Amino acid sequence: MQHHRLCHCMSKLLLLFLSPVACQGQPGRATVTYRATTPGVADQRSFFAIPDTGRCDFMKWKLTLHSDAAGNRPASFTLWREYGYYFDNRTDRSMGETTLQGNWDSVYLQTVSRSGVVYRLWHEKDSILLWRLNDNLLHLVGTDLQLLAGSAAQSFTLSRMPLLPATIATAAWQTADAGLLPGKDTIEFQGRTPCQELMADQRIAASADCFKLKWKILLFRDPQSGKPAGFSMRRVMSQANDLTGSWSLLRGTASDQNALVVKLVSPALAVPSYGQLGDGQVLFLLDQEGHLLPGNSEFSYTLNRIR
Repeated sequence: MQHHRLCHCMSKLLLLFLSPVACQGQPGRATVTYRATTPGVADQRSFFAIPDTGRCDFMKWKLTLHSDAAGNRPASFTLWREYGYYFDNRTDRSMGETTLQGNWDSVYLQTVSRSGVVYRLWHEKDSILLWRLNDNLLHLVGTDLQLLAGSAAQSFTLSRMPLLPATIATAAWQTADAGLLPGKDTIEFQGRTPCQELMADQRIAASADCFKLKWKILLFRDPQSGKPAGFSMRRVMSQANDLTGSWSLLRGTASDQNALVVKLVSPALAVPSYGQLGDGQVLFLLDQEGHLLPGNSEFSYTLNRIR
């Protein structure tokens, strides 16, 4: 019953904010595939055919979106998913896999904090929304129409396989009021990301076998004025690397001139680090030109707000 109430609530919001738009796929390409390993879902288990009482710590995705022969109108989708739980820090246990099929379309969503294209997937009586960040990235939207925050281990971002090349556009950074980032004295993001692409962009040497990074970023604010008061970062490759510096808020990325961006500057960094905020709950890491970094089937370049 609770699930049906949630669906009914979402349907009212969709009537207010959604309108059909043309498919954002590549002309002449009939299928696009996205991969991810995400946290387990809570409110949307029925769509994924996961029992409400089953333990679900993680979920692996292979989502294929099928379009018509011309490649410009949504048609159907195929979703292979496997879910399970963690037995310990090194071992996971599968609870089963299955393949789901249904239909999808591309719609325009406008909320208080953002607007853009989402992909809407239907399977039997259930549906989910995936925010289209760019040609390569999707992010799962909750029943409250907010981008879902993940855990310290995984995010809800899906990456296209194979990837499309980044656009040649670059970000035109503009200073923004730090008060636009909601939160109190300390804001914390954590996550695990791939290694090689970001380390190369940051001009940091990484061993050939580096396949993931562990992150913990703390943004500090002056308790009186609310203005930025520095940051601390712990980034773990083979060993922990701690650094401190200053942070500021900018506006604009290579693909979204209205996006809010956190900029980190430190004497220990050869170049600044950038991250695009999503509803104040997730931080999508960017390269030096302001492009979103695509992930792989195991990790994304998305950090999740812990507090």
